[in-house]
Amino acid sequence: MRPFAFLSLLGCGLVIVGACATSTDEPVSGATGGAGPAAGGASSGGSATGGFTTGGSATGGAATGGAATGGSGASTGGVTSCICEVGESAECASVDAEAFVGGTAVCNEACTGWDTTECLVCTPEVDEKDCTAIDPEAFSGGKATCDADGLGWVTEGCSVCGNGEVEEGEQCEAGVPSDESCEDIGLLPATSGGMGGAGGASSLGCEAATCKLETTSCGKCLAPEGDCLRDDTTSCKDAACSGKQCGITESCEFDCGFQQTCSGMSCMDRASCEFTCGAEANCAAECLEGSRCQMDCAHFAECSVRCAPGATCDVDCEDVNDGGGCALDCAVGSSCSLVTGFKVPVSGEA
Repeated sequence: MRPFAFLSLLGCGLVIVGACATSTDEPVSGATGGAGPAAGGASSGGSATGGFTTGGSATGGAATGGAATGGSGASTGGVTSCICEVGESAECASVDAEAFVGGTAVCNEACTGWDTTECLVCTPEVDEKDCTAIDPEAFSGGKATCDADGLGWVTEGCSVCGNGEVEEGEQCEAGVPSDESCEDIGLLPATSGGMGGAGGASSLGCEAATCKLETTSCGKCLAPEGDCLRDDTTSCKDAACSGKQCGITESCEFDCGFQQTCSGMSCMDRASCEFTCGAEANCAAECLEGSRCQMDCAHFAECSVRCAPGATCDVDCEDVNDGGGCALDCAVGSSCSLVTGFKVPVSGEA
């Protein structure tokens, strides 16, 4: 009889535990009045379902009236992320140093950001800004001035392409006669350098969308047309770089890779050229008057650069060792700069 009684009690205990976990019809004893675990604290009303209080950890995360109301970002039924306290102020420059030069920003009522309506974007009577930096689609040139309050820009001095007037920052206006020729703007006549086409000293057309002179008919190279890097083709790779010339005012990249030979490369007036000479490659370039050149030479490379009067040549031979060589011929009136790790012959440097 005793074992039977023991099992009966154990079974009853199990039933009691199960009832506590599964009952959904009765309120938990002590849920109101502050006596039970659901009173006050995290509960909103004190009644409970399923053995847990409605206002405790089961409703909306934190209970109503607890830390979920008013704090710094938590809210009933969800979470709001605040970046500042409502009414808090801060220096505008600390909010966005690139956009503002002064003033005070205030945290908005939702605490999700800063009200910058009183922030200064410029210094009155001092600051100017290129109009194209303000709105490159609306303006083609000119300068904007800071308004009296420092809250914006006065764009009366900005140029507008297409208004029929050639203004600051514009080379021309469509429909407005121009007597500018290729030579007038520092380019070569259309018949020079094998570029072909008639023209010579004739007037240039105008690109209506940009108010810039149409220069595709002008010569930019002394080299034949097929060897002129210009317009949409301003780079070359490996042996194909041999004989290539970077056109006037262009920016070009010459990439001579591992064990390649790239000879006869050149850079025209006002052009900017980057020459990369890979390991064990052989590179030779000439930088003509008014050009700017940069050559980087890798291990065991053979590099040579001729720098004409008025040209600027920067050559990095630091990685070239005794297995290769680097020669720089600088004419009087040129500007040469070398970075060397080993012996580098330099001649004619002014």
